[in-house]
Amino acid sequence: MAVESRKIIGGFGWITLVKYSNDILGFLTTLLLAKLLVPEDFGLVAVAGMTIEALRIFKDLGLSQALIYRQGDIERASHTMFVMVIVLNVIVFLCAVLISPLAGKFFNNPQVVPIIMIMASNLIWTSIRAVPDALMNKELSFKKLVVPDVIPVWVGSLVSIAMAYQGFGVWSLVVRSLIISLGSMVLIWPYTSYRPAFQFDRTVARELMNYGKHIVGSSVMMVAVYNIDKFFISKLVGVAALGLYTMAMHIANLPINQFAHIVCRLMFPVFSKMNRESESLRQSFLQTIRYTACITFPMAIGIAIYGPDAIDMFYGDKWSAVGLPLTILTGYGLSRSLSVIIYEMFKATGRPDLMQFFVLVRLGLIGLLGIPALLWLGLPGICWLITGTYGIVLALEINKVMKLLKCSMGEFAQALSLPLLLSGSLIPLVYWVVRVGFGTMGPVQVVGGIVMSGLVYITAVFLIDKVLVAEAKKLLFSTA
Repeated sequence: MAVESRKIIGGFGWITLVKYSNDILGFLTTLLLAKLLVPEDFGLVAVAGMTIEALRIFKDLGLSQALIYRQGDIERASHTMFVMVIVLNVIVFLCAVLISPLAGKFFNNPQVVPIIMIMASNLIWTSIRAVPDALMNKELSFKKLVVPDVIPVWVGSLVSIAMAYQGFGVWSLVVRSLIISLGSMVLIWPYTSYRPAFQFDRTVARELMNYGKHIVGSSVMMVAVYNIDKFFISKLVGVAALGLYTMAMHIANLPINQFAHIVCRLMFPVFSKMNRESESLRQSFLQTIRYTACITFPMAIGIAIYGPDAIDMFYGDKWSAVGLPLTILTGYGLSRSLSVIIYEMFKATGRPDLMQFFVLVRLGLIGLLGIPALLWLGLPGICWLITGTYGIVLALEINKVMKLLKCSMGEFAQALSLPLLLSGSLIPLVYWVVRVGFGTMGPVQVVGGIVMSGLVYITAVFLIDKVLVAEAKKLLFSTA
């Protein structure tokens, strides 16, 4: 194997530390801000985010992934990328400033104009740290990213809560994003040996762009896919409904945000290093899918079952309308948790064009059916459309990656079968026992049910899946 197992585990550990530290704080911050703010505040930030995302596709032209994938002449490629991303993002920022008044008129809300201008500056701060970030990911040096990735989030969250408490409204959300971007940009430089040089090599730039062009194409369509639903909702239903939908989408994405993204950030450089070792690549992919499913499947099913009760418990009537969209969108979150790993495999094997194709299919389906779904069935309608679309396209992606790796569909199904069976049966059973036993789902019952479901599921996995336990022990305690 091209990458030492201890280095993989170490990288996973540091990514997990950063991810869960930030996400636990993010959850608590969202909980407090939801109490202090109103759905319209979240909706305004979502509208501004849509506008910026339309330009964000050009923020690095896929150069970060190209640098991670690249095997030689890294120093010259790093300097070339540094120049390119800085110039690109300054241009993108200026474009955002110019179109912000048009966005205010289009959405009939002048409040979004200054929000767009300030939030767009994050593109510049992020671009300044792009090269050292990519180099650390390439070498699996995730320990060095702990301080730059954690400290700004804590500072930004505390400032945001204080501002919301003092009545600053939507600006508490805007300032939080600004502090995180600026802080992470400043703090990354003491931890990297890379020092920028304003050198530009056209040949290297073309090589990076040749790989990155498919990433850009996919990014263009991903931006559209991830925002076209929000665009329809904001225009046809309103900003308040967009705030509710954004909250439901945020919670439904917990399986991918809490675990799958950690795996992807680690496994892209790992897959890239072993892309000529077909058997190792195949086994590593199936194990990654297996481990991911063991975590994301019970998370998604747990959110679908306990989510509406938890929303009522934490947020009250102000956010109660989130319940049904959340339950529907958990299927979307589950599909994405597998799709993102498949996409890392496409990129690592030099086939980012496949990722671009499948994103285009999603965009076509949602763009064609989004308005009818919203008009006929309201907010739940577009939630069903999003979930169904991602499920259908996931099936096509699985078929393609299996052919690419010369695997059988039976092998892939075997990796998913046990976590799907256990989480699909045990978590609903525990919920039913708690609800029937207590006759209500108050705070104690919701928290207790979640904890009990997790313990029952984990116990069942360890008792039934001896192969998984053996693989985990081998990987964790390997001295290779």
